[in-house]
Amino acid sequence: MNKQQSFVDFVYNVDRTNMVFAITSVMLVISMFWMVWDDYDREWKKLQREAMAMEEYKTQALIGKEQKNIDADALKQLEDELSAINQAISSQQDRYDAAQAELKRLTQADFYIADQNYKFEKAKFDVVKYEFEEAEHKGHTAKAKEKKAELDGLTERIKGFRIVREAVEALQAEQEKIIGEISGKKGSFEQQKRALMKNVDNLNRRLSSIEPSFPNIFRNMPMVDFIDPSIKVRQVVLGDLRNDLNFTKVPKVDRCTTCHVNIDRAGYDLDQETGLFKDEDLRSYVDKMYSEEERLGRSKVFSSHPNLDLFLGSASAHPIDEVGCTTCHLGRDRGVTFKNAAHTPTDEAEAKRWYNLYGWKKMKYWDHPMLSSQYVESS
Repeated sequence: MNKQQSFVDFVYNVDRTNMVFAITSVMLVISMFWMVWDDYDREWKKLQREAMAMEEYKTQALIGKEQKNIDADALKQLEDELSAINQAISSQQDRYDAAQAELKRLTQADFYIADQNYKFEKAKFDVVKYEFEEAEHKGHTAKAKEKKAELDGLTERIKGFRIVREAVEALQAEQEKIIGEISGKKGSFEQQKRALMKNVDNLNRRLSSIEPSFPNIFRNMPMVDFIDPSIKVRQVVLGDLRNDLNFTKVPKVDRCTTCHVNIDRAGYDLDQETGLFKDEDLRSYVDKMYSEEERLGRSKVFSSHPNLDLFLGSASAHPIDEVGCTTCHLGRDRGVTFKNAAHTPTDEAEAKRWYNLYGWKKMKYWDHPMLSSQYVESS
């Protein structure tokens, strides 16, 4: 029987209806977030994050090695020289700053104007010279005489602008001399230090581009990763090759590098006997981060192609942007998970291990699966 609320009769019990509405609203919100997360949390994203972490570890190890290779005595001597020069500059800071400011003003204002005037007048001279020579060649005496007079006037103007430019250059030289007297060989020492630290600085720049930072984390977050993500599906469109889908043919689109991110990069070579990385630091990282049954698989996923001089390398005869991967190795070109890329195990033991680790099953309706690893070169 309907329950009366105030002075109005309701078809349904209001308290119970509100409760149902509240519960379903909460479930809707939860399911919405679940949907977003399920769409975002992809297998290949995890692999790309692991590859970035591996590269970060490798780069840090390389930085450590390069720092050990630096001539510490030479670096200390350069730093001492620079420290002494900086102290000398500090003692004459006002004069040094004034010379720097004056040199900047001369370069950006006076010299720029003088140089532009000279160049514009020289351009006019070249035009009039051509017209004079053309008139003289065609026998137009009056016009040639007129252009000759114009040339003479331009010659004098160019001479005047050259004198002005040279005067400004002399003023610049004076300020540079003052700066040089105060700073001594600072520029030379800084250049030597940069040369000494070049490899370490390059590695530090690479490290800053891959290590976790707010911009890198933010652009890969859910709902904003459409802007400019660093973690994304990577693909090679092979327009000349097609997949036959019974009643239509579509271009081959290789997405293998979405997971095999280092396949066209040097430095991740495998030992063909053990199947593990040749690089000691990479082996150490894999041993530390993965279980024994995962190490072999992760090493293969993140390895370089064994013959980059011939295949996939940017300078090779068959760069990855032109040949892709499935051209040789078959498999499902658009697959971005272990299960739907049409991998083929070597034997039953490997098939069982793949099933336990990745949920692998043989694809029923794909005509060209990859060959197993012992036949990989025959593909």
